[in-house]
Amino acid sequence: MAEASRYFRELEVEIMREGRAGGGGSQFHLYVWAPDEQIFELYYGIEQINWNGYARPVAMRHGTPDPPNDPQLPDYELVSADIEKGINVLDGRRVISSMPLKYNVDGLLLPQPFKITRIGPVNLFVDDYESTKRWHEQVMGYTLTEEAEWQGERCAFLRCDNEHHSLGLFPKSWRKKLGLSPDTSSMSFGLQLANYRQLKDAVNFLCDKGVGC
Repeated sequence: MAEASRYFRELEVEIMREGRAGGGGSQFHLYVWAPDEQIFELYYGIEQINWNGYARPVAMRHGTPDPPNDPQLPDYELVSADIEKGINVLDGRRVISSMPLKYNVDGLLLPQPFKITRIGPVNLFVDDYESTKRWHEQVMGYTLTEEAEWQGERCAFLRCDNEHHSLGLFPKSWRKKLGLSPDTSSMSFGLQLANYRQLKDAVNFLCDKGVGC
């Protein structure tokens, strides 16, 4: 994270906020302004929710306003120090769904007939397509998979791993053409499920709930 901070400063990319989160997640983070006034977060070490279901109590969220320069203590040492101070690790929030567990999802009872295994890709509407695409390639390190043209305008699909795309960029003029809200910069947000059967069950479930059908 410290290297990322130096990298963006050298490129004169405006940093919105950095340091360690004092709120939920308690991760080291770096927020930068992307073109189109989009905010991108880079982070490391986000809090994990263990088998007991409790999030980190507020008193154990050691936020810092600046990027770390020195080696940081491992998380278990920070937790041990907080316990010695008398902080109860079970004071954190624990949320359990009130929906009945009635769907057999590959041998596991869940309140919906599918399990989300991954998020993404993220698809965005942008004002300046060319400059935004160039920023994500040259500054953020995305690789262009392909571009497509529709009604005289282009969109881009970019990847950061071996998937076809992790990020899609589309001109804002397409919002009206696609019948979408003129006020949003979000074209779509992907959620990956475990298998195709769960995807089919998800469609029926969401239609029954009156979502998207």
